[in-house]
Amino acid sequence: MEDNWGHSKKLHTYRYEILFNGIEASDVYKNKNVLELAPFMGWFSEELNKSCEQLDLVELHPTATNHLNEIFKKEIITKKVNVYASDIHHQIFQLEPIYNLVTCCGFLYHTPHPFWVLEGIAKLSPQYILIDTHCGDQAVYLKDSGKINQYGMRQSRQPTVPYNLVISDDVLLKSMEKLGYELLLKVDKTHADVSHLNLPEEFS
Repeated sequence: MEDNWGHSKKLHTYRYEILFNGIEASDVYKNKNVLELAPFMGWFSEELNKSCEQLDLVELHPTATNHLNEIFKKEIITKKVNVYASDIHHQIFQLEPIYNLVTCCGFLYHTPHPFWVLEGIAKLSPQYILIDTHCGDQAVYLKDSGKINQYGMRQSRQPTVPYNLVISDDVLLKSMEKLGYELLLKVDKTHADVSHLNLPEEFS
């Protein structure tokens, strides 16, 4: 029986296929420098790596960074891929503004500091920013992350606060506008049919 990692890969790979179908590779990331924040197991990174010139990844989860170092072993040797085993909230302010595209997929709702991350992305002055996140009905609300803040722990490796901050798409767009960016494309995944993936109910 396939474990949760396998189910997660199926679901996330499908989500990423929808995203890739919604962006123009030749303009956005083909032969360009790309920064991916929170790549986790590299399911999005592998596709980016096929076309980009340079791929930098920022991830702190030890299992994930070990996996990233393994699947990109050849590219790391040639310096095409760099894996920063660092806290996103700090590493992003240490990087140079050399990126055409910065991606942040599935991470903003896993941190109590989403605006900090958005500000860090904007300071890198990329031409394009790709954000894939959960947007609630409320403008801004707190999400209980449990007794141990597993999401904060994933990046900082230490407890932060017991809540994560979730922001709606309207707040996200207004924030990016204040930081100098405008929406060029919104990819709607709400009606995506995942029945063909044969996932357990909790993954559907």
